[in-house]
Amino acid sequence: MRVTVISLLGWTVASRADGLTIDYETAQLAAQDVGDFSDIAPAATDNGTTAIGRQSGPACRAFPGSADWPLNADWKRLNASLGGALLKPLPQASVCYQGPAFDAAECTSVVNNQVLSTAIFENPLMYTSTWPTGATCPVATNPTGTCTQGGLPLYVVNATSVRQIQIAVNFARNRNLRLVVKNTGHDFVGRSTGAGALSIWTHHLKGFEVLPNFSMGDYSGAAAHVGSGLMGYEVHEAMIQHNIALVAPSFGTVGTYGGYMAGGGHSSLGSLYGLASDQALSLNVVTAGGEFTTASPTVNSDLFYALRGGGGSTYGIVTSAVVKTYPPVSIGGLDIAFSSLDVGMEVFWKAVSVFFSFGGVIVDAGGKEGNYMSPLGTGNATFFNFTSTLEFPGIGPQAVTDLLKPLELAFQAVGINITFGQPTITQWSGVNFGAGLALKDVMFASRLIPRDVWDDPAKFAPAIAAMRKIAEAGYQLHGSTVSPSLRVAGYPGSDSGVNPAWRKAVMHCVVYDFAPHGVGVPPGDNLAARARLSQYTDLLRNVTPGSGAYINEADILEPNWQQSFFGDNYAKLVSIKDKWDPWGLFWAPNTPGSERLAVRVADKLPTQNGKLCKPCVKQVKQKRFTTS
Repeated sequence: MRVTVISLLGWTVASRADGLTIDYETAQLAAQDVGDFSDIAPAATDNGTTAIGRQSGPACRAFPGSADWPLNADWKRLNASLGGALLKPLPQASVCYQGPAFDAAECTSVVNNQVLSTAIFENPLMYTSTWPTGATCPVATNPTGTCTQGGLPLYVVNATSVRQIQIAVNFARNRNLRLVVKNTGHDFVGRSTGAGALSIWTHHLKGFEVLPNFSMGDYSGAAAHVGSGLMGYEVHEAMIQHNIALVAPSFGTVGTYGGYMAGGGHSSLGSLYGLASDQALSLNVVTAGGEFTTASPTVNSDLFYALRGGGGSTYGIVTSAVVKTYPPVSIGGLDIAFSSLDVGMEVFWKAVSVFFSFGGVIVDAGGKEGNYMSPLGTGNATFFNFTSTLEFPGIGPQAVTDLLKPLELAFQAVGINITFGQPTITQWSGVNFGAGLALKDVMFASRLIPRDVWDDPAKFAPAIAAMRKIAEAGYQLHGSTVSPSLRVAGYPGSDSGVNPAWRKAVMHCVVYDFAPHGVGVPPGDNLAARARLSQYTDLLRNVTPGSGAYINEADILEPNWQQSFFGDNYAKLVSIKDKWDPWGLFWAPNTPGSERLAVRVADKLPTQNGKLCKPCVKQVKQKRFTTS
């Protein structure tokens, strides 16, 4: 494979005839690095012949205080091998608690910055949600109680080279440690954290190179070689500098080529170019055996299949990717809003039905729409606001106006006195992200609503009725109208591990519960709230049989999650997992093969605040599931 290099974005990239590497990928583990330190030696093979059997191995991963936990001398030697990249950070809020780490001025800074996700993601331990860690060190100016590490990793490797990642992977595998991978920490369900874990922080793996003439398998065209640590805003900056478009998140703080791509990744270009996982043409990856290799349609194609949508932190650690690029894209946009306070409840719901019925038209035009149906007040809601932002890539203002004219007339026919304004035109590359997400604890569940709901009135009406019941129960609904079908996924995206339900979907619907459920909430109340959320989400599940949910934005207690998150791909993904990670080194909740281990927590909450162990035999047995 040969490519033409055109330009860089502040980082050095090296190219070679048999593949591509970014500068940090050229530093790889060598025999002389290992020497007599066998703890960092790679596996003898990646095919499992030397792996300790899962059933015959230790019952739990090593944990602080256990007999097999590495000694301080081991950690010091590991740090020396890493060139000083091993961190032992305390929770960010520890500076607010009386003790050796207390610092009043720093505490004030932490409290003030918790609303800025850009500050969160520059911290090696922080995440967008605190409940997955057990909320054992809450941020507060004058906190009560104590601050403990909880479900946060104990050690972090600040990875700036493939060599460091290989060393960390080998050490974790050889010493039976729990290993987690964190990119930005834009994680709402706890897949990038874990008590007593060694964490590999990939946030600083930056790089961007335009490849105007790239060939891989049946693909020939423009591409870019990107570092896996790039955040959304950095990708958009690269689009501006190079006058191109890429499929990227709408939130600037999302790690574009980490968990976002590994779970699928929807965006404003989803109905036009598919998911983020559909864009990959080649992936550089460190495997569980410590090998640095490439996965593509022609090399290690099974691994390539799984890494694209088959779940994050499961098969290996992606260090860089070659992805498709496109000509610059402008977005024709329009905002819509109405409230039941102004039009009355029945007219409001008629208007909601009218709007959602237009979903097929939106996605068929290559568009994407995001809406929020928000209750006013708490508890069972009496009034609602509805807001929507419609986006049409590559469509001019007059075309957007013409396309939406039937919707405007339909609104007026049901009693919504609305006249659409002039659509705005924005360059996709220049999306204004603002400060990003605030640190918050929120429970949510989701469902992918398939096309047949729009095609059949007998299915559409019950779906709207289900949404109404959920909203009237006090939940906020957020719909992303987008259709990353097999047709737009193209090659090689149409053959990947991503949830097949995405290919038939017209809407990704999220149900939010913003009621307090973290610090100070008794575990029983928390579990009851989760059960209530799932019960109401069942209304959507029941009207969409055979569909599923988007793994990156879903209930951690999703029923029958194997089918819901992966559909018919699940068995194949488990087989690939077993081939490439026979040690079961990589583990994250609700990913292929993860049912073989479980986090042992005293309060029964679905957090990562406990040892990772083999479950009892009764728990290992999984219900059979089918798709329909």
